[in-house]
Amino acid sequence: MHRRSGSVAIEFAIIMAFIFPFLLDAFIEISFYSYERIVLTNAVRHGCRAGARVHPTLLYGFVAMTYTDDYLRVHGFRCPVTGCVESISTAGSDPQEVLQCSMNVPYQSILGLVPAFDGLPMKATYRVLFEYQR
Repeated sequence: MHRRSGSVAIEFAIIMAFIFPFLLDAFIEISFYSYERIVLTNAVRHGCRAGARVHPTLLYGFVAMTYTDDYLRVHGFRCPVTGCVESISTAGSDPQEVLQCSMNVPYQSILGLVPAFDGLPMKATYRVLFEYQR
């Protein structure tokens, strides 16, 4: 009988040389997707709360979008070529008027070894009561 003690280790090394980059890329992509999703959610929340402090007859949408865009830029968020789609609307009537802000962004893959992550949708929505002074 022949000794084959080292062949299993060599086969494992050869297989892992092909599989490991894809596993590493998947871990990196999932981590970065989670980070960008958290940044997007916080940016929408931050912008919506800033817009809610403005009287509804004023430029609440402009204020909300400006704060959201500033938050994204400061935290290194990059809008893909297709762009970040923001929508701002109001619902209800005074004194229970609500500002709703949402943003849809397709995820842009970093490394691209696992194409399943490219174009994955990220959506954040936040609703808040207007807090303006009467």
